[in-house]
Amino acid sequence: LRVHPDCDKKYRKILKGTSFTFNHLHLSEGTSTHIEQELFNRGVFIQTIVGKNGSGKSSILEIIYRIINNYAYYILCYSKPKRVAAEPIYLIEGIDADLDFVIDNKLCSLQVRDKSLAFVTGDKKVYFGAAHKNFEGFENYNIVKPQAIVELVSKSFYTIVTNYSFQSLISKDFQDDVAKDFTNGKTIGFGSNGNWLDSLFRKNDGYMTPIVLNPYREDGKIDLNREYILTQSRMSALLIEARERKKELLADYSLNNIHYTANIEHFLYKFFPAIKEANPQDLFNSVVTSIKVKGTVANTIIKAFGLTDHNLNVSDYFPYAYLVYKTLSTAGKYPQYEDYKNIPSIKDYDKAVTKAIREDLNNVVKDILTDKSHVNTKIFQTLNYINEYREHIDKLSLNDYKPYLKQDRHKDLTAIIEHLPPPYYQQEITLCKEDKGIGDQEKEEIKLSSLSSGERQFIYTISTIVYHIKNLLSIQRQNSIRYRNINIVLDEVEICFHPEYQRRFIDWFLALIQRLNLNRNCSFNILIVTHSPFILSDIPKRNILYLENGEQIKGTDLINPFAANINDILYQSFFLEGGFMGEHAKKQINSAMEALITKIDRKTLPIRSPWSEEKLLNLIEVIGEPLLKDNMLSLYNQAFDKPSVEELLKSKDEQIRDLTEKLNNKRK
Repeated sequence: LRVHPDCDKKYRKILKGTSFTFNHLHLSEGTSTHIEQELFNRGVFIQTIVGKNGSGKSSILEIIYRIINNYAYYILCYSKPKRVAAEPIYLIEGIDADLDFVIDNKLCSLQVRDKSLAFVTGDKKVYFGAAHKNFEGFENYNIVKPQAIVELVSKSFYTIVTNYSFQSLISKDFQDDVAKDFTNGKTIGFGSNGNWLDSLFRKNDGYMTPIVLNPYREDGKIDLNREYILTQSRMSALLIEARERKKELLADYSLNNIHYTANIEHFLYKFFPAIKEANPQDLFNSVVTSIKVKGTVANTIIKAFGLTDHNLNVSDYFPYAYLVYKTLSTAGKYPQYEDYKNIPSIKDYDKAVTKAIREDLNNVVKDILTDKSHVNTKIFQTLNYINEYREHIDKLSLNDYKPYLKQDRHKDLTAIIEHLPPPYYQQEITLCKEDKGIGDQEKEEIKLSSLSSGERQFIYTISTIVYHIKNLLSIQRQNSIRYRNINIVLDEVEICFHPEYQRRFIDWFLALIQRLNLNRNCSFNILIVTHSPFILSDIPKRNILYLENGEQIKGTDLINPFAANINDILYQSFFLEGGFMGEHAKKQINSAMEALITKIDRKTLPIRSPWSEEKLLNLIEVIGEPLLKDNMLSLYNQAFDKPSVEELLKSKDEQIRDLTEKLNNKRK
């Protein structure tokens, strides 16, 4: 990352340096490799940023996010995709910075100069926005066809960010970033406020915007209940895959079962946003009627999928109703269907179709059935359900769910996901605690909600990342942006983790990437921002950016933390000038030592001293470090004329000799 002098100070914040290198491998065009590139899985590279609080770590990340935001602004502006469910992406002015990276052995760069942006990949150099003197001779990509932009962007990378800190990425902290061209009252997306950060959180556009921030925040707040529900859905397939392969996803736990309960009202709320003003059953009945009536939008969709509604009870129409809703929602939201101009809105499900509408609906369904991307996963889940169950089932479990049981038990994660129940079922995952001393019949079911905060945090992080990776890899359409280079930013990943989880995190994550074949057709750069010496002990020194007071320090005199002693890593990599002792304990020890030295020199304790002979001895007795404890005890004995340890031992030896002599004389 290069931050130039003209970059607005409000973005630089504490940063004093102008160049920040995330690794020191001098990567450039060519095929040369370094051991640091081969330590991890094929196609996986890991680097870290470390430093004290306030050293500039967040400032660096936020500038990177702003660069990617402006990149997204231009590629969306000129490729003109359909993003009806997403907020507009806003241009951030005042950025003057470059982000360099290597893809396919080509040196690439995103360069932002206020209202201009250049993308350099090898010999190809293009610019978006206003002309700029730094970009003279670059190809003007403001005037190219959208497909040219799609092809260019597919050669770059997608960024997945996770940061579960409650003090990070709060939109109110970015109020000065409101776009200058934003007009209040603009009715786009979810009610835009012109804040680029909020727009990134609300960018439901099928991975066209090349960054996703996790977890979702509304006005800076994380909805933990929402995260719990999302995690249940994202995690279930991972747990099933682990069970099928007899592997662990979460240490010491295995999947027991997943229980599903249909939530009709939740689905109807999506279908009819004004549900609070109407009876849910009446609304559902109206959808059923429209499915039965020939020539309606709903009826046409059901027929296009090749389904019939003969001999069904009213409740059995529920998956059909969901299929109608999801088809109209998908067709109206995603750019691959934007050529179909006659697709009705969801609220017009009961309207009669014209010839043009019927033709577009039939073609949309055909396209859906040939597109196995994440966009249509929920539709395929519903179709699999309908094909196996004619009747609606209110409750079921994974262990007796037909589509899952019928599929090849060793298929990959994508196949597992497609054969799970439709999304209108609420899930409750139960696990088993692995204990080798307990038989299978005695294992207790444990709900996900009963796990510790650290265990759940690990699940949240892993399942979120894998969910987005699988979605990105599912995009195969030729005219769509297909990212095959993924940048994963794990900001303070160790939050809630026990040191053992910190120690094993990278190994677990790499093993999961390998097992799921995520790196078969994809490359990963993993950037970890951490305060954990356990995580850092898996990282070679040349893969680390050391920060202090807003500047990068060379670290040439620092030991290599890879496989190094944790205490050494703590001291040097996290700049612990005060040593390893807690500050309060350190102050207590120093105060007690001053009191003891004064007593030795002046034969009395300092005036108004908080210490007495008894308190000093009590403190010494609770000191855990043996050498320090011995030294303090020696000072104590000297200060209060107590016999030293050596003198006590000598006295005890004399007593033992006297007693031994008396015992021997008595025996005579």
